[in-house]
Amino acid sequence: QHNFLLSFSSPGNITLTAQDTDYSSVNGQSDEFEVKEAKIRVVPISGPVGKIAVSVQVLDSEDNIITEDDSTTFTVSLKESMNNDSATSEATTISVTIQSGSATIYVNDSEAESVIITPASSPVLTPVAGTVNFGSFQERGLGIDTWREIR
Repeated sequence: QHNFLLSFSSPGNITLTAQDTDYSSVNGQSDEFEVKEAKIRVVPISGPVGKIAVSVQVLDSEDNIITEDDSTTFTVSLKESMNNDSATSEATTISVTIQSGSATIYVNDSEAESVIITPASSPVLTPVAGTVNFGSFQERGLGIDTWREIR
């Protein structure tokens, strides 16, 4: 058995040919396969303080989800706007496997703040960080929090 690590400088259709250096009669050729330029992206989202489901996607160069991907694994790092370790995710220590080009991770935070989530994958893909806004954050317009204090 021989293992190979392949690296390509540009996307395209590839046919792999291999030959043993000691036994030239041991050789083979693959079927043609497509090499795609890919990145792994955390989709930005806003939600309440607590637990938020966050989508992580493997995308091609045109930002389409690569639905054929069922094997890329990743972990994430978290960077809080208030650096006090209130944000957590199991995906910081446990690898998650992409299925059909995407995966869902859960991020918890006990306070209103922004958390930048950066993925690190195997195989190594270009990481695209995403921001999760916990608490009173609005995508557009003006957000107003109201409450009634009962005495």
